[in-house]
Amino acid sequence: MVKICCIGAGYVGGPTMAVIALKCPSIEVAVVDISVTRIAAWNSDQLPIYEPGLEDVVKQCRGRNLFFSTDVEKHVCEADIIFVSVNTPTKTRGLGAGKAADLTYWESAARMIADVSKSDKIVVEKSTVPVKTAEAIEKILTHNSKGISYQILSNPEFLAEGTAIQDLFNPDRVLIGGRETPEGQKAVQALKEVYANWVPEDRIITTNLWSAELSKLAANAFLAQRISSVNAISALCEATGANVAEVAYAVGKDSRIGPKFLNASVGFGGSCFQKDILNLVYICACNGLPEVANYWKQVIKINDYQKSRFVNRVVSSMFNTVAGKKIAVLGFAFKKDTGDTRETPAVDVCKGLLGDKAKISIYDPQVTEDQIQRDLAMNKFDWDHPIHLQPMSPTAVKEVTVTWDAYEAATGAHAVCILTEWDEFKRLDYSKIYENMQKPAFIFDGRNGFSFCSESEDTQLAYVTFRDSQGAETAMLLTGATIVDRSVNITPAENYKLPPEAYRHMLDGNSSPTNEAVKKAEDVVSGMLAKGFVLSKDALQRAKAFDEQHQLLSTASATVVSLDQRIGLSEKLSTGMAMVSGKVREVDERYQVTEITRSALASAEQTATNAGSAIMSNRYVSTGASWLSSALGKVMKAAEDVSILTKEKVEKAEEERKQLFWDERRGMVSEYAKVHLDEPLSNEPPTVPVYSMDEQTLRIA
Repeated sequence: MVKICCIGAGYVGGPTMAVIALKCPSIEVAVVDISVTRIAAWNSDQLPIYEPGLEDVVKQCRGRNLFFSTDVEKHVCEADIIFVSVNTPTKTRGLGAGKAADLTYWESAARMIADVSKSDKIVVEKSTVPVKTAEAIEKILTHNSKGISYQILSNPEFLAEGTAIQDLFNPDRVLIGGRETPEGQKAVQALKEVYANWVPEDRIITTNLWSAELSKLAANAFLAQRISSVNAISALCEATGANVAEVAYAVGKDSRIGPKFLNASVGFGGSCFQKDILNLVYICACNGLPEVANYWKQVIKINDYQKSRFVNRVVSSMFNTVAGKKIAVLGFAFKKDTGDTRETPAVDVCKGLLGDKAKISIYDPQVTEDQIQRDLAMNKFDWDHPIHLQPMSPTAVKEVTVTWDAYEAATGAHAVCILTEWDEFKRLDYSKIYENMQKPAFIFDGRNGFSFCSESEDTQLAYVTFRDSQGAETAMLLTGATIVDRSVNITPAENYKLPPEAYRHMLDGNSSPTNEAVKKAEDVVSGMLAKGFVLSKDALQRAKAFDEQHQLLSTASATVVSLDQRIGLSEKLSTGMAMVSGKVREVDERYQVTEITRSALASAEQTATNAGSAIMSNRYVSTGASWLSSALGKVMKAAEDVSILTKEKVEKAEEERKQLFWDERRGMVSEYAKVHLDEPLSNEPPTVPVYSMDEQTLRIA
């Protein structure tokens, strides 16, 4: 049985090997990685990456002829064909910093292969690498061969995240590059036979090594170039009044050009486009081709320009400031149907808005809060290093919150920015979103693919459009009106002056504009919320209805003020909370819970950091793996020590803290309830009885 081993269990290695295992049941496939947590995830029901169709493929093959393991050396030693799919990040220091690919992990893998191999191997480049990388790897293996023969092949991946499984099932082409020697061609044929199990022969292209390596860089550069080209045209469309969607459609109908990758947007992202173009720029410069280097560099500049223009349009449209304003960001992944956030435009957009002191609420169906906070805290290019060499504990950006619901993210927001084209965003009820936003409300479509208003004449959600930085339509949602003349274009200085016909539904009685009484009732509710009380949704609706009927604002406000003055609720709440906080600090000082935990975890983190540094400095996977294993052991031991030392103390401290807090809280609430219930006030609005109290919330019916 032919044995294949893939070093690297990431976005390329995992899916590719899973499909090979599915299509080639006679081949044993092992995917190896030094990351214990990543391999554990591949062996669980919760895979470490999201890709439509991947889970089904893995479940069919795992344990049969597909295996995930951390025993790197064992599987490398046993394999006939070794795919290397490790990170090739952009260098951040030294020669070529900011452009050249860092081949540290590739070199470490090659040295480890030479170290443990006992039989001839075919080594396949699966990572995207610079031209002539195969030559360098060949030298390392040859000079450490111990009589073993190695053949180096280039087999670049051409997968699009979100459709990777379908791309593997039905590829446009499979490219295999090898040496033009009898041994090299024999190795090419061996790999070709693997793919021939399901890929038609006319789609399997064979070339020399250098052509295969360069083809991958060139393909990504061409695709990115198309995106930057249409984005550049979108800027011109905005200036001239043309519609970029119509221009792109007309251009794409030319059979020589075609329609793909001509959708104007906030910019491209992903792990490949920018990294590969920067690599291409560096290679051109090193080969004495500055004009060519500058040409490709401009593709990156337009992409950065587009993201910057998007941020500028958001700020300028919102009266030249977003300071203190909540901005809802829908989508953080760089594209739909993936959880990948590498080089996502959302990072630059969020950082741009944070730079203007906005408060951001983010929702993405596939990206975790930890990943979002990590991305916003990392420096450029840090994302492409293995996770254990990334910042260990990124500081949470306090102006950023992450929710698991689009409606929650938009509640109370001044604006919504759509940065990922998830299908579920097209099904959202934007009327509902508008109702819960601050007014005036803005929606900025960074993907040029959403409609915020139906064409029905009796719709109650109106919008005015202008061209944003993508040439897409930005919708500013208004209430209770339908714009009859959809060609109206309102300048920023006239954002809220609608033509008379826009008020048709308001005037003929078919819709009810916001009632002043409801607004007043909402002010009362806000005041009560500020004093620490939470109303149920049903109670809120009844309060609105009752206020509309009886116009209770003045007496209700007076009652709240009077009650607060009578029992000093605000003052007592403030004093009580200060006392509770002081006692909590006293409990913590007594048991030293915080200090013990901080000390133990700091020691463990330093050990893990040392291990990471060792891997980087030694450039040697097997040695680095042992260091990492030792560090992980120490981390686990530290965690165990913390647990033993603090478990009882934490429980006791938490028990005391809860008791202190709720004794004070219940005392104040009980006093308020007693006054509120036991002293009926004549000529004042009906009181609202307190029916339940618990440790989570005080509910008022």
